Amino acid sequence: MAFHYKDNWFFERIKDGAVRIYHLDNSGLMDRGIAIDAASWASIIASVSARGETAETFGEAQDFHGKVESESGDDEFLKTTNPIQRMGVDNKR
Repeated sequence: MAFHYKDNWFFERIKDGAVRIYHLDNSGLMDRGIAIDAASWASIIASVSARGETAETFGEAQDFHGKVESESGDDEFLKTTNPIQRMGVDNKR
């Protein structure tokens, strides 16, 4: 289940802990999006924290998000070159 931020922007945890961020147009079709691997997501969270990104805050962000067993960079999902397929959004609504 995706979290609706505002103005049709959604955040969703997906396969191997990656985070999908996407936008739906007024007809409900995905018009832009990105999938961020779990380690990069933890780095983003640590970077915008009050203490900034350090090894400690990065580790805390990983712990909070949930460390994953496999390296997300090796995930076939993230290797997909078609961004619509990578987003996994059904545009047939």
